[in-house]
Amino acid sequence: MSGARLVSFASLAVVLLLGTPSTRGQPPTPNVVKVYEDIPAEGEPDTRDDTEKVFQPFSVFPKAAVERVSLTDRYGVRKLDTTGSGTCCEFSFRLGGADWFGGVKFIPGGQDPGEKAGLDVNGRLRLGEDKQAKVVLRFRARSADETKPKVVFQAGGTSGRLYADGHKFPKVLQPSPTELTAAWKEYSVDLSGNPAALRSVVCPLCLIVKSEDNPRAEVVTVYVDDVRFEVIESPPAKKP
Repeated sequence: MSGARLVSFASLAVVLLLGTPSTRGQPPTPNVVKVYEDIPAEGEPDTRDDTEKVFQPFSVFPKAAVERVSLTDRYGVRKLDTTGSGTCCEFSFRLGGADWFGGVKFIPGGQDPGEKAGLDVNGRLRLGEDKQAKVVLRFRARSADETKPKVVFQAGGTSGRLYADGHKFPKVLQPSPTELTAAWKEYSVDLSGNPAALRSVVCPLCLIVKSEDNPRAEVVTVYVDDVRFEVIESPPAKKP
């Protein structure tokens, strides 16, 4: 067996044992567009990619839910996980009546949806018209405790006065709603097959909490981190 093949098998073993390496703190690559990773503390140098400065998770809807939703994009990960570092987003929903729901969208500048141009993710990922490229929105999420709240996660489907998502209808994470636990888990929303739609990304991620999905809860708290677009390399075709 050649030395190159031994190295290949060794590398595969490392991936299987350790999992996919985190993108946290790594320089930009053509296959990744970061949306949210860390917010630097006051006085610290801002080493974020320019794409991480585009979106803010501050668009709450509907208006009737605004007073019942609190959030921050500077929550310390170490408060949840002593081995973690950096920041994450915390969203807390104080549920209302049986038909109540509230949502939060990542929006350019935190402004009203459609008032500010979105991000050309297609250009950043160098997709062109390649409809075969496997593109996903990835993020990790968890709950505050073991009550296992159910949350709807989706990408795209936002329009406004001036700008709109290329994906006119939201791409919803399946199964929906998604049940969270008190442990971090990574999720992926498939955005493949329509690269042109990624030329205008106004809302990369939206989360919605409904009373009907969480009938026993008074408050649902969700944590989200490491939001990014990725091109996944397709496996080589098998030989006949």
